[in-house]
Amino acid sequence: MEELDFAGCACTGGTLQRFVQPVIMGLLAQGPQHGYALLQGLRALPLWGGAAPDQTGVYRLLKSMEGRGLLHAEEEEGRTTGRRRYALTERGRACLAQWEATLEDYRRTLDATLALVREANPMDRAFIRLVERVAQTSLAGRIPAAADLEALLAVPAVSAEAAFLGRRARDMARRTAGNRGRVWSAIGVDCRPCSMNCGFCSFGEKWGLVREPQEWSAARIVDTARRFVAQGAHWVTLRTTEHYPPEKLRDLVRLLRREVPGDYRVVVNTGELAPADAAALAAAGANVVYHTLRLGEGKTTGFKVATRLDTLAAVRDSSLDLAHLVEPVGPEHADAEIVAVLLTALRHGARLCGVMARVNVPGTPCGDRAGTGPDAELAPERLAQIAAVTRLAGGVQTPDICVHPPTLQALHWGANVLVVETGAVPRDVAESDADWRAFGVEDALSLLLEAGYAVGGA
Repeated sequence: MEELDFAGCACTGGTLQRFVQPVIMGLLAQGPQHGYALLQGLRALPLWGGAAPDQTGVYRLLKSMEGRGLLHAEEEEGRTTGRRRYALTERGRACLAQWEATLEDYRRTLDATLALVREANPMDRAFIRLVERVAQTSLAGRIPAAADLEALLAVPAVSAEAAFLGRRARDMARRTAGNRGRVWSAIGVDCRPCSMNCGFCSFGEKWGLVREPQEWSAARIVDTARRFVAQGAHWVTLRTTEHYPPEKLRDLVRLLRREVPGDYRVVVNTGELAPADAAALAAAGANVVYHTLRLGEGKTTGFKVATRLDTLAAVRDSSLDLAHLVEPVGPEHADAEIVAVLLTALRHGARLCGVMARVNVPGTPCGDRAGTGPDAELAPERLAQIAAVTRLAGGVQTPDICVHPPTLQALHWGANVLVVETGAVPRDVAESDADWRAFGVEDALSLLLEAGYAVGGA
């Protein structure tokens, strides 16, 4: 099924930025301003959804308006930096008055067009109210009701309702994530035959895909982390297996902090943790724990639900942040199952949430059942829909929403974090010497930019 990508289409409202000229004149009508102040004023308006306007484009427009006699610019006295102060001319005020009449005409045209589209669009009006109720609940810092989230997931992923849901989720990303895109990098430190035998994991000893333990050297881990950070990753994750020695993991955290400078957060993705373990990891320099109550926990995995919940509670009660995705999602998972895992994440205070689709690894139980039936991999439209619901449910508590694998539609529907990984990957039969599936930090940043997010910086 073709992915719903409307990037560049007029239906996204990108042409609204054509109104920047009257907005600039409206700001200058309040009094002369420097270019920087105008940029800040533009950013505060809904035209860019909280994102920074194109500085070069704005100054180009100011120069054009000056050339047409709509405004006047003067060098500030006593300065040698060329700082300019802009003011409306009489011609500019007359133009602004004309814009008022033009915009009134536009509004009448838009009202008539909107009425026509609403009449033609079969979208359920009750669904629009539901989306807004969920959004307002989470923006107020509360967790939405399970029944409401299930109703959001119940609509077809390819429908007018789902498109509206995605659009509202993207709006929320501008507000709660500051319209910033981020990259989550992960280093698979080790792999070994695992007695837990999770049905979706290539490490299970019953599947025989991993026959001998493998482990990266500390020097290789440091070099890879240094590369990820230099390329612009915001997190560096040390992904270790269930039986990796805790003290050895803490030593790796200390090593990264000592050898890899930069503005990034260290994540540990390891086995179960007691409160003392969480405190020790924080003292070593870790910032985040990735831990989840996975779909089918205790059935398709060898773990006990109570044990997983104990670790989530230990992280919640520590100084560490919790990252918890809804995963691994297949097409057979019901709305109620997905919502239950999402609510578990939110009730344990997850600062990063999102959705990870299951990869059906050949040779595992999930891989052996893969095909065109109910055990096939998740459709990208459904992945984007779950990302959108996660964004709406997370609100102000959960500013970062991750999607894996990366899709442009999920970014357009509210996700703002993409994953790059290397080393031991439990969704593959072999260790990855380079970026898994040839998807690196630069690829992730490019995709985020294409989706309209700002990247770079803290």
